[in-house]
Amino acid sequence: MARQQQLDVVRGPAKVGRRTKDLIGRLRPGDVAIIDHLDLDRVAAEGLVLAEPAAVVNAAASISGRYPNVGPLLLAAAGIPLIDGVGSEVMDAVRDSTPVLIEGDRVVAGAWSAEGTRQTMATLEEVERVMKGGTARVAR
Repeated sequence: MARQQQLDVVRGPAKVGRRTKDLIGRLRPGDVAIIDHLDLDRVAAEGLVLAEPAAVVNAAASISGRYPNVGPLLLAAAGIPLIDGVGSEVMDAVRDSTPVLIEGDRVVAGAWSAEGTRQTMATLEEVERVMKGGTARVAR
């Protein structure tokens, strides 16, 4: 169990961008990408995977349930932690290069902190299963 908890901790400098496609060009391996991207699409996720961030923190929900999208699954398959729904205030509260600490669902950057939903293959597959069943509501 201690090994699993250790894997849930991520550290890196923040890179903040309101437009994911613009942020991707500034990301370096090991950065923590901070985005505000409702329904993270395949193209954005592919760019993020290629940039090799330590983690992605999304102010919004990467899957709202409005339609199926594979972006979050691509991040999970690449082993990139995704923390969803931390709230829009992260976009103004965190500046580039601020050290970010992620422990499980909690994100801390300077004086700002919040909890979101840490997405995994299992949580994303459950969302997909619920959506295929005709229910568009995503449980949090």
